[in-house]
Parts: sequence; structure tokens; C-alpha cells
Amino acid sequence: MKTAVLLMCGLLLTTAAAQTAGRVCRGGSVLAKFFSTALSISQSSIRHGSASGEKQSFAPKGETVKTTLLLLSAALLAEAAQNATPPQTPQTSEASSAFARLKTLAGEWQSDTRDGKAHLSYQLVAGGSALLERESMEGMPPMLTVYYLDGDRLLLTHYCMAGNQPRMQEQRFDASSDEIEFAFLDATNLASPGAGHMHNAKLHLIDHNHLVSEWQFYQDGKPKFTESAQYSRIQ
Repeated sequence: MKTAVLLMCGLLLTTAAAQTAGRVCRGGSVLAKFFSTALSISQSSIRHGSASGEKQSFAPKGETVKTTLLLLSAALLAEAAQNATPPQTPQTSEASSAFARLKTLAGEWQSDTRDGKAHLSYQLVAGGSALLERESMEGMPPMLTVYYLDGDRLLLTHYCMAGNQPRMQEQRFDASSDEIEFAFLDATNLASPGAGHMHNAKLHLIDHNHLVSEWQFYQDGKPKFTESAQYSRIQ
């Protein structure tokens, strides 16, 4: 009788495991049904045996059933592992890739232009979530540009000497040539839609030590001039 009780407990535990596994693998419901049927048959045999007064010998059958349960449990676990959904590798968005490339600009840059020496300084700020660009040139007030991610968008805000602050969004990132293009999104402190402002920008990261920066100025809704300079890393 003790062996029969142990057998029933084993069947109950195994049935619960099968029903749980049935939620994560395709064959689980069939296996759970099989275990439930086996449990009802075993219970019926025990009840009938007790009612007839016959002395039942469970030892040999018990060993066979336990071996069978072990094999079925192993098969169930193997099937669950085989049908488990593999972890998905997160895909890197174009904006994230472009921003990661921009981060490599951190340092000091210099260009010899027709108007004098131009200087760019790039610094990671806000825990690495933004890239701050400081631009200065002889005879001109310094200007700032901040590059940052907004969800799946790469944006920049340019604090211009014209007195407004245009925002631009990355429109194209060519990973093979390391060219990043930005287009006008909106602006603060813009007197009118036709007021002069920086409208487009393009950065070409030639290699680790060379950079081409190009900015296009719009006025009255059309391009007025383009500023372009090639910089070399000095630090």
C-alpha cells in the first residue's frame, strides 16, 4: 500500500509538471493528457484491488512505472528545451549606429580656413547621452551644437550666432563612407519661417583623425550659402 501511495504522488507531481510544460512546448497538452489517463487507471486499479480484498503486489510494477515516468519526464524536458524560443539579439537602429560613430569625435580639432583658424571641440556630456560640439573661430563668437538620441531618432540642436536654435534630424547615415546628413526639423526663436537659419548639415568622418563639416544656411525659404571646412584632430 505504501508503494501505491508513493506511485500516486509521483504521478500527481509528474502530471503537474506536464501541464506546466504544456504552456511552453507544443506537445505538452498531449503528454499531460497521457499522464492524467495513467493516473486515473492507477487509481481505479487500487480501488478495485482494495474492494475485492485481494492483496496486490506493486513492487515489480512500481519499478517499471517509475522507470517509465523517468523516461517520459526526460523526454518532456528535452522537448521543452528544443521548442523554447531562443533569445532575440536586439537590433541596433541607424540612429544609434550614427550616434555611436559621432561619439568617436571626442577631442580637439582644427582647420585652416580663408577666414582664419577654426576650432572644434567635442565632449561627451550627460553620462554619455549627448555629444557637445563647441565651434570657435578668430573674430567670431563661439557657437554650440548638441547631438543626442530621441528614441529611434538622432537629433541636433544648433545654438547659432544668428540668435536662433534650429533642430535637425538625421536623414541618412552611410556606414561605409561614414557620412551623416541632417535636415531641418524646427527651430526656436525664429522670427519668421523665412528668417535666416542653418537648415542642413553633413559630417563626413574620413578617418579617426580627419573630418569634413558642412553647414547650409537658408533665408527666405532657399539656400543662401554653404560653409564647409576640413578638420584635423590635434588631440
